[in-house]
Amino acid sequence: MNEMKQNPEQYQEMIGEIRDLREKNASVVNDKLKALLNDTNQAVIWPLINENKRILEQMKQERGSMKSREKFEQAKKDVQLQAVQIERDVIQSLFEQGRISRDLARELRQNLNLYETYYFGNEELA
Repeated sequence: MNEMKQNPEQYQEMIGEIRDLREKNASVVNDKLKALLNDTNQAVIWPLINENKRILEQMKQERGSMKSREKFEQAKKDVQLQAVQIERDVIQSLFEQGRISRDLARELRQNLNLYETYYFGNEELA
């Protein structure tokens, strides 16, 4: 579990590979079921084929919703990074205008750095 936290990209890649394998497996199973289909076993095989198709469609939908969520999370992160930069700019501007002291500017920047570390961890910030 700790390895997942240390390398989330690798973990996500592994999850994606597992998902791909599950989808391929469901397709192979469906093909095999269709190959077994005949007049004597269709009452048993067709429900299995339909259930397998439903599972495959569900996996595809989950993949789509996960991609949407990833896009949303990246957009959220981008906005948060922009907000941090705006805050830095405001602190610098207030300091340059003489509206806050050097010590207060330093303290505000330190608080902002703590915020970044807390929310973004060791990620490289753009």
